[in-house]
Amino acid sequence: MTGVPAGLGPPWQLPAHRALLALAAARGLAPRHVGHGMLHFGEGARLCRVEPWASDRTPFLAAELCRSRWLTHRALAQAGLPVARALPAQNADAAIEAAARIGGPVVLRAIRSQPPSPPTAALAAADAIAGAFRQRTPSGALVSEVVPGRVRRLVVVDGRWRPLAPEAEPPHPLDRLLVERAALVCGIEFAVVELSGAEPGRPFTATGARLTAVDPGFLPAALLAADPDAAAALYLDHLFPAAEDGRIPLVAVVGPDAAPVAAATAAAFAAAGRIVGVATARGLVVDGLTLMTDDRRGGAGLGLLVDHGSVEAAVVELPPGGGDLGHPAVDLLVLAGPVAEADVRRLLPVLRRGVVGAPEAPLAAAVAAAGLAWHAAGPQGLAEVAVAACTGSAA
Repeated sequence: MTGVPAGLGPPWQLPAHRALLALAAARGLAPRHVGHGMLHFGEGARLCRVEPWASDRTPFLAAELCRSRWLTHRALAQAGLPVARALPAQNADAAIEAAARIGGPVVLRAIRSQPPSPPTAALAAADAIAGAFRQRTPSGALVSEVVPGRVRRLVVVDGRWRPLAPEAEPPHPLDRLLVERAALVCGIEFAVVELSGAEPGRPFTATGARLTAVDPGFLPAALLAADPDAAAALYLDHLFPAAEDGRIPLVAVVGPDAAPVAAATAAAFAAAGRIVGVATARGLVVDGLTLMTDDRRGGAGLGLLVDHGSVEAAVVELPPGGGDLGHPAVDLLVLAGPVAEADVRRLLPVLRRGVVGAPEAPLAAAVAAAGLAWHAAGPQGLAEVAVAACTGSAA
């Protein structure tokens, strides 16, 4: 599990979460811990902020709505979707009163949906309801009628039902449309929708099935999944639909002329319409605005640029000898003047594209090569070939 952050607490230790971190690292998305259980996947403007249960791909207001089971219930009911009768309760007496108004046995769920938790068993007696409230939902409960029959928890991604083990069979087409509509009403792009009373081969219109929960984000799917790797792949494909969607051009410049080459390379990217971040001995600049004025060469600057949400291309000056990159990979190494071959070869394992700018080449040639290589470079395997040509006369 190379490249996976260590020391993360629960629920990052769940099998599906560990599989997610490993898969993200394998795809070059460099998962990195930024504190409070949050990780960053990807780079710059293609960055994704991921928490154990959801990511920044989830709209804020939608996430807030779905964290309250009562607000979720109201939204579904107002949209005309079939929901189980339910009422909120802030204390045990209110839960007993709500159960009496609903009639018949009820189940209690935590009023907050995160982290997701199962409902209680069916309850009818007042003392049983009060005891369950104090034990299971002291901060508030949603009291719901019991819907007899099978309970199905179906994963909806970007408005479409997606199979995820242990689901053994697809839902009826109308049931599928129902759970997709529920996620759409709530504005949640990745959710587990609970449908109670469903039967194989029969639609909810015939079985009387009811929507009983919408749990947003990856955590409920991680708890549900029998195949952690499949759940992780489903979620990561949602966050980054293409293999390189989380990457931006990253250019490292080394050599005696590194500072002017870095500036000219950044200007080439800016001329192509990109918002550029530059880290040099003179400081850190994003889109022409100076953010820091101290030495930000190497990892001190690149780490900041890849975590900056507006940067569409990053250029970093490396100190003599290369220094720590502060990131698992860069696309290009630009040689700005004579560079020792050993310094270049040390960086080969982290190059995604290759090396440009022979040591004896004029500054303009090195800059032009750096500006064009992101679009014209060949497979990653060309790095060894490129370094042999670029360091032939190096000191």
